This record gives sequence, structure tokens and C-alpha cells, in this order.
Amino acid sequence: MKKLFISYCHENRQEVDVLVEYIVSTFNVELLIDTGEIRPTDLLTPFMERIREADTVITFLSDSFLRSEDCLFEVTELIKNDTLRQPFLKKLIPIVYSSEDEPFIITSWESQNKYLEHWLGELIKTEKHLFQITSQQEESRYGNAFDVIRSRDMTRIRRLTSINESLDQFLTG
Repeated sequence: MKKLFISYCHENRQEVDVLVEYIVSTFNVELLIDTGEIRPTDLLTPFMERIREADTVITFLSDSFLRSEDCLFEVTELIKNDTLRQPFLKKLIPIVYSSEDEPFIITSWESQNKYLEHWLGELIKTEKHLFQITSQQEESRYGNAFDVIRSRDMTRIRRLTSINESLDQFLTG
């Protein structure tokens, strides 16, 4: 039995449920679906294993997907990894979702730049926050609280850097 993995933004769960219902009733496949068990602090190794074992990967692309740090981090980590990139791209089937509530065009350079600029802005904002927190910590006696915040900022910077390094390749295929 073929294995099918579906990655999507949870804001589009209702639309994805319709797709899943169709797939299950039409095809004889084992469905591997991203149910949201990955948290921002988790390693992606189990996720990547599930992708690797899938025969086909459907990515339900939407504006929400491309604005979701978690969704893009998952995808860009796969694209960034030399051993996973080609196998992943060969089995990837993007389904582009657009509606009246969520109009979505991804083929023009203007729309692609909108997402590239968004994620670059998030990276810059987080780096500025880290600098500000580091400066405040030097003047404070609450070092542990600042350490926690700084650690979160550093984790987010690593994730945003990954997104910024690989997003263009994902958008342009």
C-alpha cells in the first residue's frame, strides 16, 4: 500500500478534511497526515522520517501556509538538507488553495517577494529584539529571565534563517 503524507496549515483544516475524505474514499493509500504534533521547540527528525517513508507528499499551499513559521520551517529544513532535497521534491505535489476569504497567487515575482520580504522582516525584528534584550540584561539583576528570552530568540533566529535561506527555492520549485 502506498503512503501519502499531507502537510498543511491548521488554519486550513476544514478544507484539508474535504481533501482527505476524497483521497480515502477514492484511493487505496495509507494516509500520513500532519496533525500538529510538532511544536516550535521540537526537532524535525520524526517528521522527516515520516516524509521520507511516504511515497507521495501533498503540500496544501495557501497564504496561511506561507505565513506559518512552523509549516515553512518543516518544508525548508527538507529543502536545505542535501540528502533529502531531491527525493522530497520528486514526490512533492503542491495543491494551491485560494478562496474569496483567502485569495492566493504564487506564480508572480511580486507575490513571491511578498513572502520573502515578510520572513526577512521577521528575522530582522527578532534579531533587533535579541540585541535589545541582551543590552537590558547587562543592566538587570534578573539574568535568568533574560536567559530564557534570549534562548527563545536564538531558536527563532535559527528557524527564520532556515526559512530565509530556502524559501525562494521552495517558491520557484
